Amino acid sequence: MRQWGYTEWVSLTAGVTPKRIHSHNDYEQPAPLLKALSYGAASVEADVWLVEDELLVGHTESELSSNRTLSSLYLDPLQDLIRIANLDREDDGVSRGVFDTAPKLSLQLLIDLKTDGSETFNKLYEYLEPLRSAGYLTTVVPASPYPIFSPSVVTVIGTGNTLLSSVLELGNNSARRRDIFLDAQLLDLVSPNAALRALDAYKPSVSPLASANLQDVVGWSWVVPWVARRRVRTLVNAAHEKGVQVRFWNTPSSPVWFRNLVWQMLLDEGADWLNADDLPAAARF
Repeated sequence: MRQWGYTEWVSLTAGVTPKRIHSHNDYEQPAPLLKALSYGAASVEADVWLVEDELLVGHTESELSSNRTLSSLYLDPLQDLIRIANLDREDDGVSRGVFDTAPKLSLQLLIDLKTDGSETFNKLYEYLEPLRSAGYLTTVVPASPYPIFSPSVVTVIGTGNTLLSSVLELGNNSARRRDIFLDAQLLDLVSPNAALRALDAYKPSVSPLASANLQDVVGWSWVVPWVARRRVRTLVNAAHEKGVQVRFWNTPSSPVWFRNLVWQMLLDEGADWLNADDLPAAARF
């Protein structure tokens, strides 16, 4: 979005360097999406509920409101941002994303499905049509021997109740391209269950991202920091070997010294995204 100045339009992200910050529960920010972008967060998250054929955004059902839809808070503003960034293109193509300083960078949009997985997923697919028809969504076409990637300026990843089967069904015919991907369960990569380790999810064409609850990973091993680091590193290495990025959620937010210690440990051990609620603090980190 460009803000009107005295003599020219000024981009919301003018001079902003994008960072591997994931704006956790972004819809709880005073200005959803826009605040995250202004601080350089290259990943944002929205929880959605299917209610009377609409995708409403909120953490719990009691917080839902008919004027807070996925379209109004995220998809419509994104379409405006990208359209304005590409106004000077004569061929109606898409060459610039939401960040002025990194126009080729794809914004990662995590959609956490809170209601029935398959039904909500299908509604999400419908909601994405304006971005899809404009060419704004990263797309994969399954092919042999390798899938065909068509990167674009927004990459949508389903989490929460998103089903692997729903993602795998996309791309099997030209009518429904795969432009929604899966946030895989990171702990499955090192599960003793061979069937879990062999899931078809663990490749970038299906799941470019895998996540885990940090508390489930480290437990009480904080009392022996090197054990916590080793557990994190094992998961990160397992995902990176498959070309999959890593995010840890349920990271501590206070006290500040401990939050910063955890953030630094995650970066040191190769985590790709910092899960953050305090965007200014994450941007300064």
